[in-house]
Amino acid sequence: WAAPAYPQTERETDRDLLAPIWAQRHAGQPVLCGDAYLDACPPPFQTEAILAIDGVRPIRPVLFDGPQTSPPEWLARIERPAAYVSFGTVPQFSRAEWLQQAMDAASQVVASVIVTCGPNSPELLVPSSTSVFVEQYLPQSSVLEHVDVVVSHGGAGTTLGALCHGLPHVVIPHGATSQQINAERVDALGIGIHVTDDQLRSLPAAIHAAATEPAYAVAAARVRDALNELPSPEVVLTELLNDFT
Repeated sequence: WAAPAYPQTERETDRDLLAPIWAQRHAGQPVLCGDAYLDACPPPFQTEAILAIDGVRPIRPVLFDGPQTSPPEWLARIERPAAYVSFGTVPQFSRAEWLQQAMDAASQVVASVIVTCGPNSPELLVPSSTSVFVEQYLPQSSVLEHVDVVVSHGGAGTTLGALCHGLPHVVIPHGATSQQINAERVDALGIGIHVTDDQLRSLPAAIHAAATEPAYAVAAARVRDALNELPSPEVVLTELLNDFT
């Protein structure tokens, strides 16, 4: 996952801020170097700022699951539709009370709910039924093929996972600018629903709509297919080696 390109004015400001530090350690002004810019930002999330950058080469973003573990046996037997709830691994964004709220909302409108609680102890969450499964960690790739909707804070990893699997996404950003941007793009593209803090009463309805209304799944599948058409890292690496040797 790569963030959308910064506007040229912001990049120039960053370079100006570096100038005094550069002057202390080296001669002259900060220097931009490199002949290629690998753009792994999903195209629907990219901005026009990318047009001002030289040497751009699109590259398919690749999911990183972290430590590999065997998925639990119950995962393949859950009832559908199913929701996956995750607020990532950063304590600032993944709080037990937020997870509980999203878990409870999802359990009202789908048959099964899978929750990964990240930095929180699973004992802090109280499942409302036996169809709600709480785990500290599960590889995303093993979970996403068994669910119909993702509920998250709009972090990079979960957003990319939903995109790569063509899944509708209900996004509740929790403060970071990147999460807010991801939520707005998900909503604008019709691949999910942006739920703000003052709209949390509508969270069950948003999850139900994203999980059951075909338009969201169709739009999400279209984005997934577009990502799959991007050149793989192996292809791009081969092209780079051929061009610069």
